[in-house]
Amino acid sequence: KRWDLVTMTALAYMALLAPVQVSMMETRIDAFFIWNCFVDFLFFIDLGLQFFIMYPIRTNYGYKLESSHGRIVSRYLRGWFIIDLVSLLPFDLAGLLSTSESLTNLKVLVEESDGWPRWIDDFDALEANLSLKTKENGWMMYITC
Repeated sequence: KRWDLVTMTALAYMALLAPVQVSMMETRIDAFFIWNCFVDFLFFIDLGLQFFIMYPIRTNYGYKLESSHGRIVSRYLRGWFIIDLVSLLPFDLAGLLSTSESLTNLKVLVEESDGWPRWIDDFDALEANLSLKTKENGWMMYITC
């Protein structure tokens, strides 16, 4: 149960914060990078554990847990393994080590002067008559990204 809570927390982090980091932030070694490496490590451990976790199967007498290691491995390889493996690829590390201009251009174009994406400036004209601006509200900014 504790491991499930750890992986759910890591998954929530990846679902909520990673898209903003990937699309808007330059890759560099900082607290986010270290934390992402730690989360990747948790998912790597979870990938390994999936080869040993029994799963329920239906029998004539109800349900039982499949304990055959070969069947567990086979089911995982035919199921979620490829998705889990691809999700472990260290894209942030590749971005840090790469000097490719095309990889840099995949990021949302962020203005050096104010740190906001270029397209967010279009909201200024649209929000001229509103008291709350997108740039002033973290939740609104997250939703627009």
